[in-house]
Amino acid sequence: FVAFVPAHKNSSAAAATAAERPAGGAATVASSPASTSAADGAAAAPVSAKRGFQLAQFLKDVVSMGSDFYRMLLVVALYGMGHISEALLESRAIEVGFGKAESTLIVASLAFVTFCAAYPLGRLDDKYGPRVTFGVGMAALVAGDLVLLASGAHPWAVFASLLFMGVHMGVIQGPLLSIVVGLAPRHLRGTAFGIFYTVMALTAIGANGVFGSLWHAFGATSAFGFGAAMSAATLLALPWLLPKRNGGTAAPGAAPALARA
Repeated sequence: FVAFVPAHKNSSAAAATAAERPAGGAATVASSPASTSAADGAAAAPVSAKRGFQLAQFLKDVVSMGSDFYRMLLVVALYGMGHISEALLESRAIEVGFGKAESTLIVASLAFVTFCAAYPLGRLDDKYGPRVTFGVGMAALVAGDLVLLASGAHPWAVFASLLFMGVHMGVIQGPLLSIVVGLAPRHLRGTAFGIFYTVMALTAIGANGVFGSLWHAFGATSAFGFGAAMSAATLLALPWLLPKRNGGTAAPGAAPALARA
C-alpha cells in the first residue's frame, strides 16, 4: 500500500498534466517516459533527504532528554514489572471459588475505589509533590500484594486487596505524568510521553509474562511474592525518581516546578 499510493499519485498527476496540455504536446509526453521517470526521481530525492533528517532529529531529541529523565524511566520500569494486571486478579478470584460473573466485580470494585481515592490523593500531590504521592501509591501496591500473599486461598482476600490496589491506581498516574512534564524539555514533551508509554508498554508485556509463568509453575503466591518484591524495590529506588538538579544532567528547557519535590 505504501509503495503503491505514491506511485499512483505521481501517475495521476502526470496524467492530469498531460490532459491539460495541447494535443501536440500529448505526443511528446507519451514519447518520453524516461524524462518522466527522471523528474519523479528528482522529486523523490528531497523527500528522502527530508525523511533522513527527521530521523536524525528524532534521535537527537531522544538523546537530549538528559540523564535525569532516563534515570526516572528505570524506576518506572521497576514499577511496571511489579504491577499486577486486573486480569490476573480476576483469575485469582475464580481460583479461590468465585464464579465468572462474580469475578467481573473485581474491575468494578477497583474502579470504585480508584474513583473515591483519586481526588484526595490529587490534593496530596498538590501539597507535597509527586515524590510523596508516588511513594504512597507504591506502598499501597506492596500492601495489596502482601494481602494476597499472606491470605492464601481465602475468597474475600482478593476484594480486601482491592482497597490497596485502588489507592495505588488512584495516585500513581498523576505523579508519573507530572514527573515526565517536569523533566522533559518544553518543546519535547510529546516525545517524552511517547518514550514513557513505550517503556510502560514493554514492561507490562514482560511483567504479565513473568507473572503468568510463575503462576503456572509455582502457583499464585509466587507471582504475588514477585510483585511485592518488585514494588518494594521501586519504593527503595524512589530517591532516584526525582533526582536533584545539581546531581544529574538536566535536560535543557525542563520545567523548574520539580524544586518542591
